[in-house]
Amino acid sequence: RRALSSRIPRVAYEKGTTTTHDGAELAFKLHLPTAGVDPATAPAVLLHGFACGGENWGALPNMLASASNRACLTFDHRGIGASSHPDGPYTIESMALDVEALMGAVGWPKAHVLGISMGGMVAQRLALDRPQLVQSLTLGATTHGGREAVAPPADFFRIFSAYRHDDVQWQDAQAELFLLKMLPDDFESRPGAAKLMAKMVAGFNSVERSQAGIDGQLAALGRFNTTSSLEAGEFSQIPMLVVHGDRDSVMDVENGRSIARRASHSELAVLEGAGHFWWHFDPINTARRVAGFMERHEPHQ
Repeated sequence: RRALSSRIPRVAYEKGTTTTHDGAELAFKLHLPTAGVDPATAPAVLLHGFACGGENWGALPNMLASASNRACLTFDHRGIGASSHPDGPYTIESMALDVEALMGAVGWPKAHVLGISMGGMVAQRLALDRPQLVQSLTLGATTHGGREAVAPPADFFRIFSAYRHDDVQWQDAQAELFLLKMLPDDFESRPGAAKLMAKMVAGFNSVERSQAGIDGQLAALGRFNTTSSLEAGEFSQIPMLVVHGDRDSVMDVENGRSIARRASHSELAVLEGAGHFWWHFDPINTARRVAGFMERHEPHQ
């Protein structure tokens, strides 16, 4: 195992596209450690959340790639970024099939799967429908859905309810509202917050969004529920790490605890002081925690 440091990880990139079961085109990016991929490691697929593209992960994919010399894949869900923006509604099931198509395109028969928020829902569906593809499951800031889950605040979904594709000033303002929801509630009082926010807004708005994509993803979120599957033990053969920030204002931490209670074999990591984008808080130690979990559940461990 390699130690993570504060230095920028040395990673090379390969970009590509693939076509899904229903003709949508998905854009992806491989993060490959320049030291070479360790053949003893399974690769990792990272699934981002609602309205977020593969470029919105920040340093986490590179940190995971360099920590264990593993290949990592990030991508744009349908409806976001450089992927197709078909008319909806989308479903979590179809988005799980998208992940299967991506893994097939890069020749990965099995991978560690990390999903956050909406991506965590897609990851759960993939593990239920295609368990043979999933080496381990990391569920971050997500939910099992249904009546026993704590719903996100209604104002969160209104941020992009009428997307103004050609209004840059509006996009900047809405991006800041969105990102403030992603971060701890005391973010604005922290040193350097304004400068960091400006950088994050620029990065967030470098990813293309559309009304069709926003509406399609929102429709998928409304139909998701794996509560009974968790309680029935249908995930029990897949190692699971549940990660949640205790200051998550979008997906209440009780959602993470609820998943962990129902999946008795899982590990729960509640990150004190972290918001919805939990990997931005203490990123080195957070990446180390996730990388260590994957290392403990490699194919030959």
